[in-house]
Amino acid sequence: MIRDRQGEPIPLKKGENHDSFFALDGTHPASLEFLRSTFRRIRAWGVDYIKLDFLDYASLKGGVLYDRKATRAQALRRGLEAIREGFGEDGFICCCTAPFGPCVGIADSVRVGTDYLPDWNQSNETFAEAPTAPNVCRNILHRTYMNHHLFWTDPDTLLLRDTHTKLSAEENELWFQISRLTGGAVLLGDNIMELSPDALARAGEMLKNPDAYEAFQQDLWESVMPGVVEAKRRSDGERELWLFNVEDEPKMVAGEWLAPHTCRKK
Repeated sequence: MIRDRQGEPIPLKKGENHDSFFALDGTHPASLEFLRSTFRRIRAWGVDYIKLDFLDYASLKGGVLYDRKATRAQALRRGLEAIREGFGEDGFICCCTAPFGPCVGIADSVRVGTDYLPDWNQSNETFAEAPTAPNVCRNILHRTYMNHHLFWTDPDTLLLRDTHTKLSAEENELWFQISRLTGGAVLLGDNIMELSPDALARAGEMLKNPDAYEAFQQDLWESVMPGVVEAKRRSDGERELWLFNVEDEPKMVAGEWLAPHTCRKK
């Protein structure tokens, strides 16, 4: 385990029943062999997709590693390398709550935002990275450049429900279009038996044509939340231009990209 300077294992988190959980030291030979053998066994069961969550705990700040010369990033990466070795090159590995760098070249996909909840709350009562629709959309828009270059981006599950949600129809539309345009992994998070015919058709569209677009944020450095997204369909190069506004007030938008385009405007 990752230990403190007194040689004691460091609890992952105080309270909330986390004080009896600890992180493996990714530089320790015994830890690496445990990871190889464990994921080799899981693959032998017929599992070909795994999600590894809370990987930031494998790089605990202030921990003392078996290899005193290794960095925290190296400890995480060595652990991931052992998992890949055991799980096989043809198995699909999704990393979540993980520093991006150590995952590159090992993970097939990486979560690029927080969990997505069908909630729009933008009040000061929520923290900056609360799992609300605007926050998740902002994160995945800022990280579209990673898709196909570092790994497949994972925006979290696609939710199209019109029940058990705090989102309006317009707010729900934002999540669908951002998910459709930014590409990456598609995982449906709804009970399909409860979806409306329209939502079911949209789910089928996404599952039939995952990762169909490559997106570009035309106003990336102009605002915290990008509002101008141009997307190119991978199959035929057709382009779409979308304007988004997540604020409560109308917003004026201007720029060279609003000149005549060969793409459809939304």
